[in-house]
Amino acid sequence: MREVHDLGLAHGAMRNALANGTRALERVSNHLARLIGIGVNLAKEKDRKKLLSAVLDAAREIAGAQAAILFLRDDDNFLRPVATLGRDPPQLVPVLDMNLPELQRESLAVYTALKGVISVVDDLDNDAREEVALLRRYNQQDSSIRAQTVVSLPLQTADRVIGVMQVFNAQDADSDQISPFSPSQITYLESLAAQATVALENQKLIAAQTHLLDTLVRTLGDA
Repeated sequence: MREVHDLGLAHGAMRNALANGTRALERVSNHLARLIGIGVNLAKEKDRKKLLSAVLDAAREIAGAQAAILFLRDDDNFLRPVATLGRDPPQLVPVLDMNLPELQRESLAVYTALKGVISVVDDLDNDAREEVALLRRYNQQDSSIRAQTVVSLPLQTADRVIGVMQVFNAQDADSDQISPFSPSQITYLESLAAQATVALENQKLIAAQTHLLDTLVRTLGDA
């Protein structure tokens, strides 16, 4: 009888493991399908503001995150907040001067832009790295969201980081509890950052071509 009991327990455990594995595969399949759809939509979007919002909406969906922010780098080496989700609007977020030594040391966004690497924070309160000091201070203020877990991703072309996307507080798909970002979530977000970079650069190129054409038309018209 004990063998039958043990066999029943093993069968139940196997069935639960299979069900969990099936749910995980479904999530992966849904995320991949969503990423493909996001890439198509970003490529089609001509409105810059809508494009930025779509990027952050996708980041929240992929990671079940509570908040996100997107910085773009200007020609003077400033990181300017251009879109936010679940936190203070861009106009209330400080512009980050990448030329300042203290921000090079203490700002995770500036660190990400300068190094061109992904940074992951699993527990901000207990992370002693100098580059997250600004985020820890932000948590101590009366802010719109308290960051606990963070992924900071560069928006990087072949030769330059054009911006930084930061995503805050991933939520476990089953419990909705805030948790560290999983390796798969980070991979999806990295893909999203790459897609956003291509879309933003395409918009920039189209705008430059349009300006050049308008200038040429005006010049010929004045001739």
